[in-house]
Amino acid sequence: MAEPESTVLNTDVKQKDPSEALVIAVTTRAIFNLEEEHQLYLEKGREEYTRHQKANQDKPLRPGTAFAFIQAAQYVNEKILESNPAEKDLFDILVLSNNSPESGVRIINSTKHYGLEISKFCFVSDEDSTQYLKSHGVKLFLSADRTDVCNALRRG
Repeated sequence: MAEPESTVLNTDVKQKDPSEALVIAVTTRAIFNLEEEHQLYLEKGREEYTRHQKANQDKPLRPGTAFAFIQAAQYVNEKILESNPAEKDLFDILVLSNNSPESGVRIINSTKHYGLEISKFCFVSDEDSTQYLKSHGVKLFLSADRTDVCNALRRG
């Protein structure tokens, strides 16, 4: 499976070799608390949700359940590189999102606000984001959505 057309490389972060790094994929609803926004999407639809995200693109999202874990992985990378700057066995974090690229600007801005080293953002809109796990070499998948987790397990 190829990358989705709307994959954004984070040029602010040194890209890691996925064949050597431990690739962790995290969904936007796991890294950030998007419950209010998700409810808006369910009640008022995609158009209103996208309008809301665009209008608030400079307002950082609140941390979600996986946020501290991502910070910890980043801290481990920093300590490893302090000890050995040439080390390649690092954590590589990517965000998988069912958002469109238009509504994803807020997500990118939020990761930058918190100083999170996310190597890439994959915005798949209504597609099943788990179909991209293997092509990205993902070894650990973090999601707050039961359907995503079940789909990931089915895909192996």
